[in-house]
Amino acid sequence: IGIGDVGMVDKANGISISSTHYIPGWQDVPLKNILQRKFDIPVFLERDTNLMALAERWYGAGENVDNLLCISLRIGIGLGILINGQICGGVSGNAGEWGHLIVDKNGPKCICGKYGCLETLVGSPAIVDRARNLLKGEGKSLIRDLINNDFDNLTPEIVFEAARNGDNLAIEVVNGIAEILGVEIANLINLFNPAIIILGGRFVKAEKVLLGTLTRVIKMYSTSFLFNQVKIKLGKLGNDSVALAAASFAQHEIFNSHSAI
Repeated sequence: IGIGDVGMVDKANGISISSTHYIPGWQDVPLKNILQRKFDIPVFLERDTNLMALAERWYGAGENVDNLLCISLRIGIGLGILINGQICGGVSGNAGEWGHLIVDKNGPKCICGKYGCLETLVGSPAIVDRARNLLKGEGKSLIRDLINNDFDNLTPEIVFEAARNGDNLAIEVVNGIAEILGVEIANLINLFNPAIIILGGRFVKAEKVLLGTLTRVIKMYSTSFLFNQVKIKLGKLGNDSVALAAASFAQHEIFNSHSAI
């Protein structure tokens, strides 16, 4: 069994450290042992964004590319890092907590307890909040029709859909997100010198509306030589990417363990 965990993990001990975005109170869960006892087969635990990066390398937008970054928008922001075809996980396997990069120390409070994390400015709740605030001061927007004037129905996907259809308010929201995100992606390019950066998760729904402004900002703030070596792509595998890679990852780990005997 392969598992893509949405939070931080203790890979050595098979423990899911936290997934508070999705399951309040989820902390230090011995997930590997629980499932191995239940099903009596090997279980392999990995961060979901790392698996997303592997999936896109094996089957998607980054096929056969060894050095790539995969950025995922869900509730928060995640980063999967592949260097020379291998996951770059750091000491405990949790490198890539990019959503908790401090962008504005005086910014909004994050679920992690810090202030001004990247995901508080460009994550899904931030996109919804930007759109809601603009809608309260504006008269017309396609977004109102798409949500039936009920703000509880507002999602990033609806904002992106309205932007694709030329809605000015939605485009303003997307451009505002792209301005912040573009600077931080430029920093990643300067740091990692990747061949491809893949935007996955909810970003895929934004399509060219996001990519235009994003690419302009990235070019402005990254080193020219490195910018000219990188391609910015949308992920191809959608919501199936993590599950697809989790299954393949489990097979890969079993094969490697047998080969080492």
